[in-house]
Amino acid sequence: TTTPPPAGAAEDPSEKVAAPAEESSAAASPGDNLSLWSEKWEADQTGWHERDINHILKKHGGLIVPGGFAGGNGDTDTGSTCMADTADRGDGKDMAPVHVFVPLCGKTVDMVHLAHHAGVSWVYGVDGISKAVEEFAEENPSLVLKQVAKAKITDTNTIEAWIGEKITLRVKDFFQLEKGSFAERADAVWDRASLVAIAPAKRSEYVTVIGKLIKPGGKILLATVDKREGNEEARKAGPPYSVDESAVRALYEDAAWVESVELVAEYDGLVQNPSEMERWKGKGIESMFELVFLIKGKQE
Repeated sequence: TTTPPPAGAAEDPSEKVAAPAEESSAAASPGDNLSLWSEKWEADQTGWHERDINHILKKHGGLIVPGGFAGGNGDTDTGSTCMADTADRGDGKDMAPVHVFVPLCGKTVDMVHLAHHAGVSWVYGVDGISKAVEEFAEENPSLVLKQVAKAKITDTNTIEAWIGEKITLRVKDFFQLEKGSFAERADAVWDRASLVAIAPAKRSEYVTVIGKLIKPGGKILLATVDKREGNEEARKAGPPYSVDESAVRALYEDAAWVESVELVAEYDGLVQNPSEMERWKGKGIESMFELVFLIKGKQE
């Protein structure tokens, strides 16, 4: 893994941000992928945003980040079922510091915890909405994020890059990312609210892009939502879309670059978030679980 500059050191944007010419010409138009999200951000309808580190990253982050997170392997959460003993398996032990990619990152504070973690050498994030990244930079001054590039691709599209202390963020349509979109391919991916935001018809394409951005042998900590019981219309509605175990396995086990897919744990979403119970039941959902997967890529 390439060692990033020391914290606070200036970076050369030409090294950290791929030139537009290096990316697919299809990057010229984000299309309709971002219209829904742009409307939600402009209306401040960001109910998926959490104010603290996500409980799944806190508990299972040691599977992808050396040392994990404080309090991460304590008592079993209410409404949870662990499929494997991740506390003692050692997946995150004796690993060199890792580059972590957070797709469709929004302004998640998980990136703050990752960037400040001694076991993380660099965080890469991407979101298609400028407001999300701008608010993240403003709300987290400790990361000293600065906009370092804004390159015009067409009359209607630009790319933006923000670089700070151990973190690089790009404002771009996820589906237009290429292998060289960041300075390094990721050792690990933290996918909490990304795959579940993707329409089912685009999921295979999503996995293809992830495969371009992760190193051989890399690991993905994936959290999905399984709307297990309820009326059919509510279960199919999204985002967040329901992505059960069979769907995850169909997507990733069929990918040529994937070595294994393991269901690590599941959490009763309505027990974990009792304040949300009435809202989801009002939408026609009677049972909803958060599923946690560890996906390992093949070594070259």
